[in-house]
Amino acid sequence: MFVAATAFHGDLFRIIEQLVGVVGVSETGDIFAATWSIPIEFQFYLAFPFLTLLLAKYGSRQMLALIGFFLVLRIGLWFAGKDVNHLGYWSIAGRADQFIVGMLSARLYYQDRVKWLGGWGGFVSSICLIAVCTQYFHHIYGADYPWEQQPMLHWFSVVWPDVQAFMFGCLILSFLQLSIKIPTLIERPLLFVGTVSFSLYIMHRMVEHGLALALNWQLVQFTSHQKINALLTCTLVELPLALIVAWVAYYAVEKPFHEFKRDYRTWGDASHKEKTNSQS
Repeated sequence: MFVAATAFHGDLFRIIEQLVGVVGVSETGDIFAATWSIPIEFQFYLAFPFLTLLLAKYGSRQMLALIGFFLVLRIGLWFAGKDVNHLGYWSIAGRADQFIVGMLSARLYYQDRVKWLGGWGGFVSSICLIAVCTQYFHHIYGADYPWEQQPMLHWFSVVWPDVQAFMFGCLILSFLQLSIKIPTLIERPLLFVGTVSFSLYIMHRMVEHGLALALNWQLVQFTSHQKINALLTCTLVELPLALIVAWVAYYAVEKPFHEFKRDYRTWGDASHKEKTNSQS
């Protein structure tokens, strides 16, 4: 992020400001604009241990109270005629809902209380729900709006973070309960994409921008239909290039650091052994 801000005329101070506080989007420049979410993730990882303690001590109601608090904040902004999306989309005050819903979903799953989502009915329904809600969102705002210039004053902005969390929570919980065996030919490519997904997220805009310049901001003309050309250009040209770059980034930067990680489940056993050895 620091390198991107320096190379692409971003704002180093804004990056530091967002890393240590709940503020707007970090200024890393166009090529690495996707990194806006990293400080929000960073903030949540700092809060996660405390949220875990609250969940263990007070249960799910405390987590729902937190979601309610952030929801009230957004409702207040909406009644005041302010841009709700600026708080709900670009900051922890909207994304916290989604992190907490994820924690609650995991809790319900391990308590075996989401069987009603099992089966193909729940899985297909969750996909349809995502499609409908996402289409509604784009119908309201349009897919090409310059979000930094267009205030989002629609009431749907108030609940959009929670709708997103619910939709994808249902998708994951239903998928986990499907009694299917994915063929290796399909599973391995999906696992590979999942493995390099974070590097893909960070690097894809660089590939996208470079490809756009190479093609002079035109689509590859596979057919006479522009939307199909857009889909095929992204799928057959851009995605393979982005995966190659992501693969390099993952094995050069991410994977070596993962090797230092220990299995969280063994921490308690290791500390107990160390204590026993020191006492003996």
